[in-house]
Amino acid sequence: MTPLSTEVSPCLSVLEKFSMGMLANMSQAEQEFQDKIQKNEETLRDEILAMKQMLNQMGTGDTGSGNGGKGVGADGNEGMVLLNRKDFALVDKFDGNQSKFKSWLFDLLTAMGSIDSVLAKETKQLLKARPKIVMDEGALEIPNDLSLDLPSGAGPTNHATYEGELYALIVSLTTGDANCVVRCISEKGWEADGFLALTMLQARYDANTAASLLQCVMEVVNPPALKNHQGILKGIAEWEVRVDSLKMKHDESISASIKIVVFVGMLPKEYQDLCFRQALCVKMREELQYIEMRDKIMNLASQRISMVTPSPMDIYAVNQNM
Repeated sequence: MTPLSTEVSPCLSVLEKFSMGMLANMSQAEQEFQDKIQKNEETLRDEILAMKQMLNQMGTGDTGSGNGGKGVGADGNEGMVLLNRKDFALVDKFDGNQSKFKSWLFDLLTAMGSIDSVLAKETKQLLKARPKIVMDEGALEIPNDLSLDLPSGAGPTNHATYEGELYALIVSLTTGDANCVVRCISEKGWEADGFLALTMLQARYDANTAASLLQCVMEVVNPPALKNHQGILKGIAEWEVRVDSLKMKHDESISASIKIVVFVGMLPKEYQDLCFRQALCVKMREELQYIEMRDKIMNLASQRISMVTPSPMDIYAVNQNM
């Protein structure tokens, strides 16, 4: 059996002779065309090499390379993470209306969580801790020793990374009196800090005072009356949000019995009769469960809404009869 190299070498010699014969038999025009193709290939190869070198310089230069959304420059320092205004397009501008502050803050934190969930979580913890903001004759006064990135956990660890970008974002999302509250940070010579701006807005429009406690309690124990089937589902959901807000903001809650009484009191008359009949069926030693009663009322309201809502088949049948 002959070696593989001895078998391949005759084939290569035949191919070389064939190619040499082809080149010898080519006309001058064909040779010029082949030379032109070779020059174009060399030019294209040089351009690709130059482009690769340029991309390598851009990736390792001062402008920084991508690293999970954070730019890393040649000196190794991480750049700022931009909070793109387009990601907050669904957040309306807050004009200082106190009744709209919670919904505005909810939309802001939700959009923030879509970009960085850790940032949103730490911001919620900061607002829940409520750093002390002193109100002096209607003006906000910040203690000099206030720090939002203390190692004790009083503030977010992303403070130094996001403070400037968050401040610019909040400025663009506020107007009127709320914008004046945010603008006073720079007017007093303080560093532009978005976390400080949020705490100041919270101190102005969501202060934890005796008056706000009284208002929250009144909203819970005296809800608006529900008049029809369609309003029951929405009204119950909104009332439960107020109950949860009272617990979260002031750490106050109402007992189960009072909760049932207030719940039954805001229902229409026919639903109240159903609740009374259900209460009569409960034994004396057993407790009436709020969740069970709420679920029955909401299921009944959903069924009655579906019964009075026309379906496309019903409308089509009426048109056919006419």
